[in-house]
Amino acid sequence: MLFATPERQAIFWVWFYRKIQGARGCIPMDPEAARALAGLLVRVNGQAVAPPKVERYPERTQAQLRLPLGDGPTAPYEDLLRGWLIAYIDDPQRSDVHAVFGPPQNLEWFANNVPYHVAGRNIDVLTYHSTDKYFGMSVRYRYSVVELKRDRSQASDIDQLVGYSKWVASRLANGETDLVHPVLIANKFHREAIAKAEYSDWDIRLVEYEVKDGDITLHPI
Repeated sequence: MLFATPERQAIFWVWFYRKIQGARGCIPMDPEAARALAGLLVRVNGQAVAPPKVERYPERTQAQLRLPLGDGPTAPYEDLLRGWLIAYIDDPQRSDVHAVFGPPQNLEWFANNVPYHVAGRNIDVLTYHSTDKYFGMSVRYRYSVVELKRDRSQASDIDQLVGYSKWVASRLANGETDLVHPVLIANKFHREAIAKAEYSDWDIRLVEYEVKDGDITLHPI
């Protein structure tokens, strides 16, 4: 039933692309898909099934896990850089992250490795930003499209990021390109990449990262 109508196919786009790409252990669910899934569950089950008993997860001694980021200045793997960003993107203590993504309380939704194409293409990190500060109701005002590069970024990476941003603008933002903010995070940038970003029709944010003392810091340029 998830894909029974064109409207639902559009809502469950993440699930559709992930299903075509093959078996995966985790599928992101954005707010629109969550609401639609809840509606389908009520439609199918109605009041026929009593709500299950909810039990608190048993508490155990927890030890903080630290990502093996190495000695720097770059992360050993791009996956580690992606994992770090997801771990701290909504951390209220990370002012360097806020400088790139804005207030953490305005992060409506975020996910990594978001499928957007039948050919197995994924957006490194995608975020939705919303606020209820002004009208008493939630208003979505931004989509951040993030491309990560472990080492030095090339001019071709700008083209890749713009391609992702065009898809997000047309598919998620109803064609409103000004709602889409492309972000490219790399350890360093080639001069050609900086020039290409400056002359792009898109407002591309370039951010350098550095690994030091087992942590990462972001530096917008």
